[in-house]
Amino acid sequence: MSKKCPVCNQQSELVYSNNPLAQPICYDCAEDMIDSNNLEHADFFCRTYNIPFNPDKWIKMIEKDEDNVIRSYIKYYVEIDENPKYTTSTRDVWKKANKEWERTITHSQLLENMEAVKKDFVKRGEVKWGPDYTFEELIQLENLFSTTIAAFDINNPMQIDSIKKVCKLSVMIDKSVQEKNIKKIKDLSESYNKFIKTAKIDEMIESSQGDVLRTVADLANYIEKEGFEFEYYDNYERDVVDTTINDIKEYLRTLVLESTGLEQTLETIKRGYEKKKHDDANEKATEEFSLEDAYSQAKEDFNEEIDNELDSEGITDEDLE
Repeated sequence: MSKKCPVCNQQSELVYSNNPLAQPICYDCAEDMIDSNNLEHADFFCRTYNIPFNPDKWIKMIEKDEDNVIRSYIKYYVEIDENPKYTTSTRDVWKKANKEWERTITHSQLLENMEAVKKDFVKRGEVKWGPDYTFEELIQLENLFSTTIAAFDINNPMQIDSIKKVCKLSVMIDKSVQEKNIKKIKDLSESYNKFIKTAKIDEMIESSQGDVLRTVADLANYIEKEGFEFEYYDNYERDVVDTTINDIKEYLRTLVLESTGLEQTLETIKRGYEKKKHDDANEKATEEFSLEDAYSQAKEDFNEEIDNELDSEGITDEDLE
């Protein structure tokens, strides 16, 4: 579709433009305005009309038809993409720069409004941790406390109270380190270790580390301890399916055992089964070794024992007669 070119005022096909701020001109005027053999000009043209810039493809178009480079180049990209956009390595750089700029602007805006947020945070922190803590110390306390609770899933009130004291001592130790007060650091460290034991944090850390294979050596030791064999299922609930199966089993067990008279019936069946099992074992033993055989064996053993005693005392058969 031909339109009037704003440069030569002739009716002609205008250059494809993906930039609403750039007024398109005809292909002839575009070819006259730039040096097609100059890649810097080619990049400027593509950037102006917001179409992809590919130097290799541009050079191939020059080799194909030097007089209609722009027409061939644009036709190629319009055919493979209905909305081609300018893309080069520098575009990605500016994109990253814009993101960093946006972050800087956002951070500046947060700092401008921080005073009100800080005041409210400090007020809530004083209720939880007590007075005489700076804003930075309250942030340190809150981060250490929340991450410890979340890491070990603690809900025991006494443990939580001990952990709060550990957090306070941690902040005090850091402050003493900055002041280079060696004696105070030593005293605080002893108290810190005592509260660590009270809260059983060291046990939880050791337990959590023992359950985790952190290195190949840990994996090799574990495999060796297991005898190089692994159980297919260890009765541990790993997902909602396992939990559901165990819930169904427990429900059926409760349903059966709590049914009227059924528990007694099951117990009677169990005792009958155990008695039959015992009788079968006795019968099998009797078949393998009869009472007659047992009597004969016992008689032989007894006679042999009497003969041995007589021999030991020097008594012969003649003496007995």
